[in-house]
Amino acid sequence: MNAEPVTDGEFAALMTACPGAAGARMLGVGVSGGPDSMALCLLAGRWAETHGVGLVALTVDHGLRPEAAAEARAVGRWLAGRGMTHRILRGDRSRPDAGLQRVARSRRLALLDGWRRDAGADRILLAHSADDQAETFLLRALADSGPDGLAAMNAEVRVGGTPLSRPLLDVARPRLAATCSACGQPWVSDPSNLDTAYTRVRLRALVPGLESAGLQGAQVLRLVRAMAAARRAVDRHCAGFVRTHGTVGRAGYVRVDRGAFCGLPPRFAELLVSRLVRAVGGTGWPPRTGRVARLVRELRSAGAPPARTLGGCLVRGGRDGALEIVREPAACAGPLELAPGRQTRWDNRFEVVLGGGEPALLGTLDARGWNRLARDCRGSPAVTEPWRWPREARLSYPVVRHLDGTVSIPHLVEDVGACRRSSSRRVGLAFCPDQDWIRNLAALEEGR
Repeated sequence: MNAEPVTDGEFAALMTACPGAAGARMLGVGVSGGPDSMALCLLAGRWAETHGVGLVALTVDHGLRPEAAAEARAVGRWLAGRGMTHRILRGDRSRPDAGLQRVARSRRLALLDGWRRDAGADRILLAHSADDQAETFLLRALADSGPDGLAAMNAEVRVGGTPLSRPLLDVARPRLAATCSACGQPWVSDPSNLDTAYTRVRLRALVPGLESAGLQGAQVLRLVRAMAAARRAVDRHCAGFVRTHGTVGRAGYVRVDRGAFCGLPPRFAELLVSRLVRAVGGTGWPPRTGRVARLVRELRSAGAPPARTLGGCLVRGGRDGALEIVREPAACAGPLELAPGRQTRWDNRFEVVLGGGEPALLGTLDARGWNRLARDCRGSPAVTEPWRWPREARLSYPVVRHLDGTVSIPHLVEDVGACRRSSSRRVGLAFCPDQDWIRNLAALEEGR
């Protein structure tokens, strides 16, 4: 039976199920030129026009295939013929030595988010389909990522600080091709989608065999939805536990009462640790369940809990019988140039805005640097606060170096040198992990 195209009414309902996108004033839509993204672009374009929402189609040219530039221009011509605005985004075009798809995905997301921030758009729409959802489920099962991983992709999520919406997660890929055909819209084919060197492509080839064995795509999607509902419930319980028995420090660390933690059911304790490590470490994926389970057994054993590393974090016993999860300083991102007035994300943990003036450099200070700052501002209550943080939190906290040699400690002191202050040098900074539940807790702590 031939697949039916997606109707405008059906797409409007799918957008309603993505409240962040449905309530936006301006959206970007990622369009590679393939049938999925072209269908999303056409559907979103008509929806945006009906709802008075600004929409810009965005094609990323990685420069990783010779034909990519010509394909991006072709997409631009197609969309111009439909009266749609289109932009081609180009960035680092070097070919990585390993992890091509992962690197390309990271660069693509960075370019899309850079456009979003510069344009003042609310979110980015992506064309992940029901087939992508099933493939992600299989990938997560292969990676031993546990029940959170088996929930696969959320319809709305932040990745690397970028707010994304995926309205087509319940729509099968053949229906998207049918949507393009019904509109007389051609598309391009990416040969990498057939390259069995990539795990996702090999898993895609297994799907027909699974279906012939009785595991249908609809069954997988029902399981994904059930796991997603469970993930949301666990998020709520984790938020309640940390709100009652812990704190989220403004420097991007978490402390929880060890006694309360040891009283949790073991499986829930594992889910909590996995979430906290992911947030504090700024990673885009949960740690492997086996490593988390071993760590939790050690943390709940009698005696002083050991210090262990996981997901770019140090997990250990802290002061006053607490458990601490802090970022490993050595794992932090490198220095980053800040442009005045432009919001920037650093280490996938902090959102930073530099006030007026000249560009500056954002990065960490070593122990000697912090000691010098303490001497320069001896007696200042603002500079004493970092010494109450765990040592690793201090060493993984971003500071701003200005061109004149002075240093700003966001939240605390601007222009540390002779301990001068200047409102024009003000730096806005917030601990802003991707996960909604802990980002909201961090905002509550900041407001106290």
